[in-house]
Amino acid sequence: MPNKSEEKHTSSASWIIILLIGAITWYALYAYVKTTKLPAIQASINHQSQVMLDQHKELASVSTIIDGRDAFLSGSVSSENWREKAAELVNKVRGIRTLQNNIVVDTQVSSSSDISVKGLNILNIKAKLDPVPIEFNPLNQP
Repeated sequence: MPNKSEEKHTSSASWIIILLIGAITWYALYAYVKTTKLPAIQASINHQSQVMLDQHKELASVSTIIDGRDAFLSGSVSSENWREKAAELVNKVRGIRTLQNNIVVDTQVSSSSDISVKGLNILNIKAKLDPVPIEFNPLNQP
């Protein structure tokens, strides 16, 4: 017949094993959820913010980069009002924690100014970059 000290030792060892198995199971579930849900959330926030921006042709050159639940706006607009409007639209997207507005306001060269390059007079220079296509996403490139 086993004595009480042997029973106590066996009982505490089984509790330690049960707790260890529980901790490993919890960590496995946590790791699975973190790796599978986060990209889906980022993609959803990115898609929703792009839909909001695409409603206005003046914001065609503005793009969003989503890092977790943080949003970063980049691109260029014609006025400060459109810069603020883009931030306001994207800030309405549910799930965004912080928003950093890196949009620049275009300052175009005046049409009345002359620029001399190697003895040539070039009038009415207006530099404007074409907007980046929506389907181009450097984060998803191979």
